[in-house]
Amino acid sequence: MKTLQFSLMFFVLCNVGFFLVVWLKQIRSHRSSALTIRSLLCQHLCFSDGQISMYDELILPYEKDLNKLTFNIKRYRQMLSDNFDNVKARNVLSELIENNRRMIDLVRYNHYLQVRKLCTELQKN
Repeated sequence: MKTLQFSLMFFVLCNVGFFLVVWLKQIRSHRSSALTIRSLLCQHLCFSDGQISMYDELILPYEKDLNKLTFNIKRYRQMLSDNFDNVKARNVLSELIENNRRMIDLVRYNHYLQVRKLCTELQKN
């Protein structure tokens, strides 16, 4: 009986440890995503110094808009969970969340178009 309890506790601790490691890796990889995109542009597309400086100017408003929209979605989700019993509020908040998601897609698309404009014909292929 004690062996079974010990085995069960060991199994639970292993699972908790596994999920903790996965969660920490996810946080670490999310923080370095901007560095990865910039290094991709610099190394794989062979961006010149001028292109890199133009990209650095493009990324700031993009990140600002993206952070603002993401913050709005988080706020609307919190309001949605607080007012879930109110059908009218739930519908309005759900629509606001969906509109912000569409805006995020639009902001990303416009950013990628701007980055594409920085590329030479050789880099586009």
